[in-house]
Amino acid sequence: MRTRIGWGDRVSLAGAVLLIVSLFLHWYRLSGAQVSVSATAFQALSVVDVVLLAIGVLAIVLVLAVAAGRLDASYRRTVLGGGVVAAALVVFAIARPPGDMSAYPQEIRAGVSVTFGAVVALIASVAILAGQITGTGRRASGTRSRPDDDTSV
Repeated sequence: MRTRIGWGDRVSLAGAVLLIVSLFLHWYRLSGAQVSVSATAFQALSVVDVVLLAIGVLAIVLVLAVAAGRLDASYRRTVLGGGVVAAALVVFAIARPPGDMSAYPQEIRAGVSVTFGAVVALIASVAILAGQITGTGRRASGTRSRPDDDTSV
């Protein structure tokens, strides 16, 4: 059975794959006077990384299952909700780098910066969300009616 994936679902699918890939990229860098250390999401985050991975995998599975006709299109709302949660978690992770930095001197605390991986995760989360928002106006089958099919004259 051949299926067609609409534009919105493709955007969400790409966002979900990108979200998973972003977890392996460096999210944080700690630069001090004599040291510079980078950390991926899996190294720096304790629970958020697992939740983001689960959201990415769930989004991929649900988008493909809806496109294949195995699930009702109402499951798109679950993907939409996952995009909202992922975006909120990434914004929180960017705003508040992990760990209790209060024990460290100010020059070290000032050296913590957000890097490329966190920005990619934010873009990916927004893509999951945007794909489902733009795709909700389409039919569940992904087909569009052709203008020449209109028989009313």
